[in-house]
Amino acid sequence: MTLRLMLFLISLIPATGPQKPALSFDVASIKPNNSGGRNSVVLPRPGGGFTATNVTMMQLMRFGFSIQEFQVSGQLPNWFNIERFDIEARADVQGEPRAEVWQPMLQALLADRFKLAFHKEVRAMPAYDLIVSKNGHKLQRVEPGECLPPPAGMCGTFRASTSQIIGDRVSMEAFATRLTRSMGRTVVDKTKVEGVFNLLLQWTPDPQPGVQVDAPPPDGGGPTIFTALQEQLGLRLEATKNPVEVYVIDRVERPSEN
Repeated sequence: MTLRLMLFLISLIPATGPQKPALSFDVASIKPNNSGGRNSVVLPRPGGGFTATNVTMMQLMRFGFSIQEFQVSGQLPNWFNIERFDIEARADVQGEPRAEVWQPMLQALLADRFKLAFHKEVRAMPAYDLIVSKNGHKLQRVEPGECLPPPAGMCGTFRASTSQIIGDRVSMEAFATRLTRSMGRTVVDKTKVEGVFNLLLQWTPDPQPGVQVDAPPPDGGGPTIFTALQEQLGLRLEATKNPVEVYVIDRVERPSEN
């Protein structure tokens, strides 16, 4: 099926705006954060609590809808990626925090307090296929219950920065999803490699974080993420185009402080 035909078929599915979730926070406090810091924390808590510290509206969109920055479009106000907020909220929800519970509540908060409104479109956008290099992969397959020792060990999760990704008992599908954030475009797992793996990927960051190119730039003192993938894991990124769901912002406002 061609990409054009795929986009046409997807376009036949009605795109709806945000629906009113069944769950919402009982109380929520939103205040500007003028600390000047760049570290952000989003922490759902047991029993329906939710804390977000030093976060931008873009970050709230990412966490609330499980999307990446390149999936957010429209006439974004200047403060959308700059101004930061602290949020304390709670609801009467039993048990450990689950995304299917706290994400709808965060979506409702964004619609109510930030007046967020959007519609969805499907667009053909640059992407990457994650494939195995011609000489085979170098992945360390592990048993599902085998975790890395502390401090790295958190089974089935990633620890990452702008120059490395540590994966503990992760699948290739999950790794491709994590690479999507580092590459700034969709990465699709086409490795056909089954199982879970412990992995370490280290590279020299691009001069413009989050912006990657199809060809590696000149040597800047260490491997690019493209070279690191091949040399360290035996994997390769192949440029392509894929249909991507985009959230087009129709309206968003600064929240009232309380």
